[in-house]
Amino acid sequence: MKRLIYSLVLVFTLAISANTVSAAGKTDKIKTEMTAEQQIQLKQITDRVQEIRAMDKSQLTKTEKKELRKELRGLKNKQMR
Repeated sequence: MKRLIYSLVLVFTLAISANTVSAAGKTDKIKTEMTAEQQIQLKQITDRVQEIRAMDKSQLTKTEKKELRKELRGLKNKQMR
C-alpha cells in the first residue's frame, strides 16, 4: 500500500513539474513599436518620475508625500497601459 501511494505521489509530482517546465519556456510576447505620441508621453512620465525621485522629501508634509505617492502610482498605471 505504501509503495502504491509513493508511486502515485511520484507520478503526480512529475506531472506537475513537467507542466511548469513547459510553461516556463513560453515567452512569446509580441513587441510593438511605439508611436511618436506614445514616445513623447513615455518621456514625460519618466522625466516626472525622475523629478519626484530627485526631490528633497524631508521638508514635505504628510499629505504632500501622500499626494506624491498617489501621483507615482498613477504614472505607473498610465505607463503600463
